[in-house]
Amino acid sequence: MVMKKFMVLAGTALCSCASTQQLHIPESYTSNSCQTLFHDGQKLATEGQLNAVSELFIGNCSAEVIDLAGFIRAQRRDKFYSLSSELAELVIPEGTFTPYVLESYERSFLSILMSLSYLKEHRIDDALVELRRAVAEQQAVLFNHGDDPVITLFLAALWDRFDPSIARPEWRRLTEFKELDATIIEFANQRIGQIDQHSNSGVNWKIYGFGEVPDLDWQPKFFSSQQYKIWPKTSYPSACAADGGLVVPTNSWARKIASRYDFDYHPFLFAKGLARLPFGLAYGAVGVSSGAAIGIGGCALEVEAAKSGQGGSNGELCRLSLVAGGALIHKSLNLVSFTLQPDLRHWKKMPMVIQLVRDQASSKCTYAQNESEERTIFIE
Repeated sequence: MVMKKFMVLAGTALCSCASTQQLHIPESYTSNSCQTLFHDGQKLATEGQLNAVSELFIGNCSAEVIDLAGFIRAQRRDKFYSLSSELAELVIPEGTFTPYVLESYERSFLSILMSLSYLKEHRIDDALVELRRAVAEQQAVLFNHGDDPVITLFLAALWDRFDPSIARPEWRRLTEFKELDATIIEFANQRIGQIDQHSNSGVNWKIYGFGEVPDLDWQPKFFSSQQYKIWPKTSYPSACAADGGLVVPTNSWARKIASRYDFDYHPFLFAKGLARLPFGLAYGAVGVSSGAAIGIGGCALEVEAAKSGQGGSNGELCRLSLVAGGALIHKSLNLVSFTLQPDLRHWKKMPMVIQLVRDQASSKCTYAQNESEERTIFIE
């Protein structure tokens, strides 16, 4: 498995330039606000463009979602290497010069939003093509790869509308994620049993999203196979499952970001992190020694001046020198942290919780959101 990953990495490294696909402009915009958001979004960095896709989807800008999401997926699907950029990031933070590469769940989620946008435009065949593309993006062996339980839940629920026999393998795959709550696995097994008994009876699941993925924090663990400990600053709610509904936190997305620097997942990023460590520590050592020199030197000058009778000994110069030296030491430690920090870029405007509902009125499992949390209607 490790050899396979290295072969994929080496093959990707042979690519010398990224895709140059141009952004397709919609023939007609959904509305003036959609047009403005579309044009503003395309000027942003990749993570800003991803957030713009979410805002376009919430604003029912179907044509704009399809065009911008397709463009981002084509541009940021693969990892392209630049020797100068990779070398430069040995002395500065990861992600300063290298473009963002979509996580596997982000590629699939783009396809899902495109599929739902096609459904809004009553283009069923195109919607089904994007659903199949979402499955393929999960299974693609690229720089960022791997299945995700939330994406699998989306696929199972959406295929349930069209063909339960295709939805069944997705429900089965959902039960194979070891990190999932037992109630979710039981819910999926129950749905599999229902499909087996009534193979032609689909379910028009209603899918909602709540909140926004939390910000992330980190701390270094350089002398382990994980290298960084990365965790959400806000805890995720618990899962809930009942016959009529399902509530699933999207914490698997945070776990995927946390695994970026694991040796078993990205040995190249792991190696870059280790190579960056001495530079970060050197910055800190220079700053600390300079700060100490300023503080001690200022006090020494005042003492010498007092001995020679050239100045008073009220301690003002010493105090100012110690303040300046302490400030430099503090900034140097911040510089170390800045240099060693991991790349935490991600698609932020994604839901913190997914709710699946068969019948809103009878569901015993609902998410009691805060008033400040915006609800996203994926499909009703």
